[in-house]
Amino acid sequence: MDLTNTQYSPEDEDRMIEDAFRDVLNGYLASNHRKKVEMIEKAYHFAREAHKGIRRRSGEPYILHPIAVAKIASQEIGLGGPGHGHPVGGGGASARRGGGHGIHGGRY
Repeated sequence: MDLTNTQYSPEDEDRMIEDAFRDVLNGYLASNHRKKVEMIEKAYHFAREAHKGIRRRSGEPYILHPIAVAKIASQEIGLGGPGHGHPVGGGGASARRGGGHGIHGGRY
């Protein structure tokens, strides 16, 4: 998702942020690992409050970056769940670097 020079209402931004977090959480919930949802949600709310009002140079809310990193990290360590992990036939970070990833479309 490229938010460069795009104006979104605060409600639209909140919805995008919440959707990005829910995507990460749903991948985790689809995994076969112990579920520590309360701890993950607490960390998300802490980070969201800590980064409130902070924007990247592109103009997008900063919190979208740590959420994208959490998604990549959870996939790399196998917490992404079915459909959220590596592509069939391997993959991993090195395979994705060239094609963009997460909600930034490769813009870090």
